[in-house]
Amino acid sequence: MRAFSKRHELITAELERLEREEGKPRTGRLVQYVAHATRPPKTHDTPETLYGRWRQEARQRGVDPERLADQVSGRELHQPVANLAVKRAFNQLASPEGLTANTSTFARHDVVVALGGQLAAVRAEELGRLAERFLAERAVSVIAEHAAGERRYTTPELLKTEERLDLAALNQRLAPLGLAASVPLGFNNTYALGMRRAEAERRGVKSVSEIFNYYKKMNYKTQIMGASFRNIDEILELAGCDLLTISPELLAELQASDAPLPRALDAQTARAATIHAVTYQETSFHWALNEDVMATEKLAEGIRAFAADSRKLDAMIEGMK
Repeated sequence: MRAFSKRHELITAELERLEREEGKPRTGRLVQYVAHATRPPKTHDTPETLYGRWRQEARQRGVDPERLADQVSGRELHQPVANLAVKRAFNQLASPEGLTANTSTFARHDVVVALGGQLAAVRAEELGRLAERFLAERAVSVIAEHAAGERRYTTPELLKTEERLDLAALNQRLAPLGLAASVPLGFNNTYALGMRRAEAERRGVKSVSEIFNYYKKMNYKTQIMGASFRNIDEILELAGCDLLTISPELLAELQASDAPLPRALDAQTARAATIHAVTYQETSFHWALNEDVMATEKLAEGIRAFAADSRKLDAMIEGMK
């Protein structure tokens, strides 16, 4: 062991120099000082590099590495690794208590070290082959070499867990907006978003109210018409709008109701409100259009629905000929 200890040689040489040149007696404090002073900076050698270096040094000193390993471990170094032992080691490394117990990613050398702890008396070459097999069968590459200096991996199980947590956190943030995310679509962290019908209806009523108030405030000579109502509550919220298209069913509900019907929209109230004129350049207009759900998703949905009804009407007319 002393022959392999580089630190022992450095510390002994420095102590002898201090005794010889400076006349300092060898005390415990001096030994401690020299141990710190001669400590070299840490290097990040891979297990394979260290393993090869130690084998070479052993042979240079007349020691057979294989025989030494046999004597120390009491096991036969060259016996093949049993498939069951490999499977158990792989299961342990891929479990939450394995490679991802303290960090979410790992590198190839982490797998080699972990396998070395699970499989006793296995050659470095065999450990390397088993590490490659583990990475191919039980790991997922998440960070390329050019991004982190080394390729990083994680386990599919951890990805699924983080995926569920990310989706739950995302839906928690979206809930106040009336939105919800589906399962990830499988590329570029993309999710399908859906809006609750009640939220869509609320936004539709709000959009008509904002348009009415703005146009009346700016004295635009136009009439605002609300349409596509799904319940009488929406109609009540837009009472006072210039025009409303109401289905016979909802008209019947309104006729049967004795509840008061206060005016919700009023041109004079809108003219007295504090509403500032809006001007756009082309780029700012496109951005504002993109940010308005009613002007994009719901408008497109409405146009598609009207187009579908138009085709149905054409087919009915064609069938009557």
